[in-house]
Amino acid sequence: MRAALIALALFAAACPPLSDDYEIVGTGGAGTGAAGSGFGGSDGGAASGGVGGAGGSSGSGAMAGSAGSGGDSGADASDAGCGVCNASCCSGACVDVLSDPSHCGACGSACPKGRACNFGKCSSGWVAMSATSFVPRDKTAHAWTGSRVFIFGGADATGTALGDSALYDPMEAQQSGWTLVPAGSGAPSPRVLATALDLGGSVLVMGGGDAAGTADYADGAIFDPTSKTWQPVPDAPKARRAPVMARKGEKVLLWGGWDSANKPVAGTHVLDLGTKLWTTVSTEPSARSEFAWANSADELYVYGGRVAGTTKSDEAHRATVTTGVWSAAGKGPSGRFASFGAWDGTRFWVWGGRDDNNAKADGAAYQGTWSALAITGAPAARAAPQRHTGWSARVADQVVLLVGGMTATGTYFRNGGIYDASAATPKWTGVGDWPSAEDHAWGAAVWTGQELVVWGGRTGAALTSKGVRFQP
Repeated sequence: MRAALIALALFAAACPPLSDDYEIVGTGGAGTGAAGSGFGGSDGGAASGGVGGAGGSSGSGAMAGSAGSGGDSGADASDAGCGVCNASCCSGACVDVLSDPSHCGACGSACPKGRACNFGKCSSGWVAMSATSFVPRDKTAHAWTGSRVFIFGGADATGTALGDSALYDPMEAQQSGWTLVPAGSGAPSPRVLATALDLGGSVLVMGGGDAAGTADYADGAIFDPTSKTWQPVPDAPKARRAPVMARKGEKVLLWGGWDSANKPVAGTHVLDLGTKLWTTVSTEPSARSEFAWANSADELYVYGGRVAGTTKSDEAHRATVTTGVWSAAGKGPSGRFASFGAWDGTRFWVWGGRDDNNAKADGAAYQGTWSALAITGAPAARAAPQRHTGWSARVADQVVLLVGGMTATGTYFRNGGIYDASAATPKWTGVGDWPSAEDHAWGAAVWTGQELVVWGGRTGAALTSKGVRFQP
């Protein structure tokens, strides 16, 4: 034993000290030198790659590097509140951010209910929403508040217009995620086909009509999801069902929609949220129904539709949201109506739709000029009649999701596709059927920034309270 100790001491004395150019490899993470690379964060600088491997670290002249930007601390490092933690210390708990759905990719970055965390990313695809006692309905107003889906009004199975609301949290952190809100003081009267718009936390509801199809409404109100109270706004200059609205700052642009006779309504109006005054713009495109539309940060874009409710159009127009001033945006694909529309972060994007006889399976995007979209791998030809079926959303820069829609003969689709123009060669990827086994015709559909939520509506004559969520 004595001889062994002497030999060990002599060996240690002969070893030179570590230089600054060492490499540390931990379980699931690695980094080299002063800069740090790969999965681990470096001491004093972010590693390329960002997400730290469990127990991995790169150092910069120190034996155990502290967590860099996006990286984890080294093996056997002690994080405050966690003791020895070979993963990530999140609010006093030692967790693996590569697999923990409550801390997926980073502390506090939770996946919506029903999604796993795989390698630091929430699982993709369709999941079912929890059941709710919110009365099944169609033709609601709906919007994303920044944290919850807001749903107002609609009609029940007897055809009676409703005036209550609900809030749905996709995280479903409490119970089912649903909060029911009875019709309260100041709420709009019961109605169908009102339009809801997020104002940065609160929600503006405007327009709509009675369920019998005899009266159209011009009034509205602003809903506060925190206090669950309503505040009045002045009536719009014209009554209409299903108008489109876009917002920039304190200005809201309102256009389009139809009346109780299913005729398109003319009139471009801008609401100043500060003064609560409406302004009417005198020059605008001709009134039309079934147009595709989307808005950028500054402009509202519209394409196609049926002018005067009859003649299909290939024209596109755009309006500045703050002023309501319109300008031409050229001619898009062939004349059609009921196309999908989206703003992809750079371009106004349209696809599908139909003419008098057939549904379409092509499209184009506008950025000063129109250019055709790729068609290889595209979904089956389909139309997206406004507020009825067919929903689209920008899910990433130059990436658009579309689901639903219907054939020219009225058969509903429950699948869709994703168009990625950010790839070197733009491409389509298929999206399978949603799992509810419902058509969700006239249902609510809202993009949350992470998922597309589709709820309610009907299959044939039967209403449903089922819902689904899709994450790309």
